[in-house]
Amino acid sequence: MQSDCRALRPDITGLRALLVLAVVSFHFEITGFVGGFAGVDIAFVVSGFLMTGIVVTGLERKHFSQLSFYRGRVRRIMLAFVGLCVALLCLGR
Repeated sequence: MQSDCRALRPDITGLRALLVLAVVSFHFEITGFVGGFAGVDIAFVVSGFLMTGIVVTGLERKHFSQLSFYRGRVRRIMLAFVGLCVALLCLGR
């Protein structure tokens, strides 16, 4: 069961989609997308907002653990990292 702080947020999901489109469009040099770095900056702010919500909710409910918090971050990042490495190994030849 998901806690309230991890509930799906359609507004933030939509914002993330726009950020990805802005950054990808910048890298493909599509006219009008000259500030792709701003999309990355905003993505970091959104991530900080979401992680702060997880920490604050955990502290309010008296069951926050730094170890489990960082374990969750590593698990999430490592999945993407391994996927990227596999894709690069397959496509990089």
